[in-house]
Amino acid sequence: MPLKKLFCLPSARSAMYYCAVQFKDLAILDRSTFGHALYNYGHLTRLATRFEGSNAFSTHLTQAEIIFGDDSRFFNAVGELAERGSYHGVFVLPNVIGGVLGKDLSAMAEEAEKKFNLPVFTVDAHQDANFMDGQQLFYMNMFKKMADSNQLKKEYTYNLLCAGPFDCFAAADAAYIKKLLYKKLGLVCNFDLSQVISVWDWKDFGRAGLNIVCSDAGVKLAVEAQQQCGIPYLRFYPLGEKMESDGLSEIAAFFGIPFRTRQDARFAEVCREFGNILSVFKTKIICFATADKLRALRSFLQLFDVDAEYWCPYFTTGFKTVNEDECLSFCKGNDVLFIGFDRLAKQFSHAISLEKSGLDYHLQIPFRIPFVGKTGAYRLMQMIVDGLI
Repeated sequence: MPLKKLFCLPSARSAMYYCAVQFKDLAILDRSTFGHALYNYGHLTRLATRFEGSNAFSTHLTQAEIIFGDDSRFFNAVGELAERGSYHGVFVLPNVIGGVLGKDLSAMAEEAEKKFNLPVFTVDAHQDANFMDGQQLFYMNMFKKMADSNQLKKEYTYNLLCAGPFDCFAAADAAYIKKLLYKKLGLVCNFDLSQVISVWDWKDFGRAGLNIVCSDAGVKLAVEAQQQCGIPYLRFYPLGEKMESDGLSEIAAFFGIPFRTRQDARFAEVCREFGNILSVFKTKIICFATADKLRALRSFLQLFDVDAEYWCPYFTTGFKTVNEDECLSFCKGNDVLFIGFDRLAKQFSHAISLEKSGLDYHLQIPFRIPFVGKTGAYRLMQMIVDGLI
């Protein structure tokens, strides 16, 4: 395996950290050594946190404590966090130390919760877990620990699972979808995963009538919520007019709301012009992104005569699995237009950046042009034309 200098996908652990740090009243406790803590405090928190200071802490284990399995620092740390009173939960960040020594972090978290009367949870991630697994497992376990599943449902409401700390457009996509659902169907958002900042935001999660999944990061959460709260879920991550109309029709049918689709003549004309340009250049397009982005891109670009391949950096049904080094090598050796992760996009003169791949910081700006819907399709078509020309 070659050295990775310019491009490296985050691990499951990094993904969990990025997800957890968005909650200002959730303490992140790393049962680890000083080196791990230095990385968390000095780098990850600086890049990821929305708040002043840091909600990440470490037990600073010594070699002797690791060798002899001394857990006193862990329980003392949870006790200190409970005494502070500013945190309403503790997330125990999993790491290789616990895995190698066979420590049952879930059992330790449960014991600490009973001892200090403070919600404490962790995530059991398998050895080969990738950054998407990390996001899915964190949000699912956060829901299981913090949400109230015995609440009365509110009519015509939904939870929007449009998230993922590595998605450059999460906030903009969420803002677009919420506005679209209210304008077209009169639906009100009960919970927006891209905007939650407090543990208490999860308390009303069970009041929605439907979970709308826009990101694969929310899939396991939606499945768990269906089992615990009886909230069904639908996938809705539209790119272009057809996906948008089909998705709205499905959501309207679920709520029993009359809805008629109407074709946008201007959008159809722009698509015809875009198709003509693609037929002239015949440039191969390589899409290298997460599965939710790839599904949207494939559904839209298949409407045109375009030579495109859709690659995913982790195994998922329906797409070819390609690692970052293979993608970089292929794209540099061929005349292609690259669409996907930002770190790779920076390596090419003709590229479109969609998602964070490393530990760079991107402001989640809700009024940024979204990736979804007709607006996102307009933007994508123009960017592809610019890249080709």
